[in-house]
Amino acid sequence: MSTKNNNNNTGGLPKFRIKRVNNNEDNNTLQKFYKKNKSSAVVGLPKFKISKDFERSTKKLDLAPQSEAEFLVNLLEAPQPETLITKLLPYQKQSLGWMLSNEHPKEPTIDEEVQFWIQKEEQSKKTRYYNTIARFATIARPNLNRGGILADDMGLGKTIQMIALIASKPAINLDSTYSKTTLIVTPLSVLDNWVDQINIHVKKGSLSSYVFHGINRNNDPEFLKDHDIIITTYAILAQSDIKERSGLLAIKWLRVILDEGHIICTKSSKQSIAACNLDAERRWILTGTPIMNELNDMYSLIKFLRFTPFDNFETWNTIFNNKTMKFKNNNNSRLNDLRNLMKTVCLRRTKDMKFNEHPIVCLPPINFYTHKIKFKTDEKKIYDKMESDTKEQFRSWKESRNGNLKNNYVTFLEMLLRLRQICNHTQLLCKRQINQINGIDNKEEIGNLNDFKISSKIEALVEFLNQNNDDDKSVVFSQ
Repeated sequence: MSTKNNNNNTGGLPKFRIKRVNNNEDNNTLQKFYKKNKSSAVVGLPKFKISKDFERSTKKLDLAPQSEAEFLVNLLEAPQPETLITKLLPYQKQSLGWMLSNEHPKEPTIDEEVQFWIQKEEQSKKTRYYNTIARFATIARPNLNRGGILADDMGLGKTIQMIALIASKPAINLDSTYSKTTLIVTPLSVLDNWVDQINIHVKKGSLSSYVFHGINRNNDPEFLKDHDIIITTYAILAQSDIKERSGLLAIKWLRVILDEGHIICTKSSKQSIAACNLDAERRWILTGTPIMNELNDMYSLIKFLRFTPFDNFETWNTIFNNKTMKFKNNNNSRLNDLRNLMKTVCLRRTKDMKFNEHPIVCLPPINFYTHKIKFKTDEKKIYDKMESDTKEQFRSWKESRNGNLKNNYVTFLEMLLRLRQICNHTQLLCKRQINQINGIDNKEEIGNLNDFKISSKIEALVEFLNQNNDDDKSVVFSQ
């Protein structure tokens, strides 16, 4: 049981359009930023060199990880966008600089490696591009990734940082075949938050927006391309016809942003397939958890970003698999390759990071209090009985399956869930589940249990909340 102060009040799902006002912004500040930024797409990433015969083993690479302070110092701060009302914090300007740099990567040369690609001129004067991780060469110029993963800790303002990126609007290296529009794909639960954040942080009339949601949404591509920002949900995106390239797939977007991007971690899901089929010049993912359960979760994000050649599953699986990713040995070259790939494509800061010996963001400390609550007599009786039956069932499965519980793990997890539910309130159990508990008199004792108006845990919670001041706001999370 935990409580947390909260002052937010979210409304419904408004559909609106802000009329666009043309702004002839002076991009001199941004031009100066790009001239000053002499690094590759990733600021602070060590430069890797390869020998002329393409043998990585002959080149000693410094793979020592940078400290948090060194990493933050090496990140350049971008200028505050003129159309952004809210003043960005220093670390947010740094991430804006990182994103602008990633959207406009330099070309790999003989002397400089970019996104693990480097040029080599052969004796025949032909130029080949060599990938230092995949370890192969190609004559064709590789398509460089224009985007990445912003994986900042919750509360550091990933949303406003992306709004700042959209508001920057530098006209540098922009392919004229793409529209001016940024598509934001988000879970339905936070769609209205994007609407609110744009209204709060951006000057009125500087960015036109449209919520692409609901049965009456306008599907006309020309109408959608007339806006700076289109906001939609993963469910709506998944409804797009991939073969016909209809709906959201019919537009060549300037930029696509996936909020809570780990939703596409399963590469065979409709959301993931639809997201990867979107046509966009620049691609961004917002998530605090790029890897949810397994390493291949990361592949789905790399595929969406079109980070060649790792967006090909055969290439990815050959380089990063269970055999090559042995975490016991820190000198594992493939493990180091994965680390360097993550450094290149992902930026993550946490609240406890320090910059110039000061916290990256000053927040009040979190105080944790543990209250141990005793069961009421009847609650303890049903909990002890269910716990005993669960243990007995576990032993039975283990003996009958020779220790293999794979065939029953779902049932076992459900039994553990029921034990947790009893800790909250016995009425969370249905009568069928209570009837399955051996040794309980269904006619008398079950009826008494269902007559509980309040559990011992909720009773203690109510007492605690009543002690708070009237001005305090509380949010209760139950585990």
